[in-house]
Amino acid sequence: MLANFFEVSNQPIYHITTLKIMLRLNNGVRDKANEVDSGCLLKKKFFFLCYVYSFMCLIYKILKFFIIDSVQTLIQIGQAYLNLGYNEKADLAFSQAKSILDSNRCIDEKVKLKWMLGYSYYLCMIGEVDKR
Repeated sequence: MLANFFEVSNQPIYHITTLKIMLRLNNGVRDKANEVDSGCLLKKKFFFLCYVYSFMCLIYKILKFFIIDSVQTLIQIGQAYLNLGYNEKADLAFSQAKSILDSNRCIDEKVKLKWMLGYSYYLCMIGEVDKR
């Protein structure tokens, strides 16, 4: 992955830029999948209810993975900003990830744990170990 290459080669600006591009692409694909989803619901009649339901299940599974990727990418962006010393931008990235987690669209426990670890590291780095 290109973002990992920039991280290993100690090029943080390119690392963050690549992660932001990945996030935009991921969110764009997810938005297009939502449009396809709503369009199919309007066009299908009762005769195709089973077809629509199976299609909805497939879209839900795809969107779930895109949401998980978005949260993980936001966590990586926050950590990269934190390593550069941009605490406000890191806080913004962690806050965006938290808002996705709070909306219950992302129910993956591993992703929640990654966010908790990343955010606790962020709090330790800025010196606010008592904040929750």
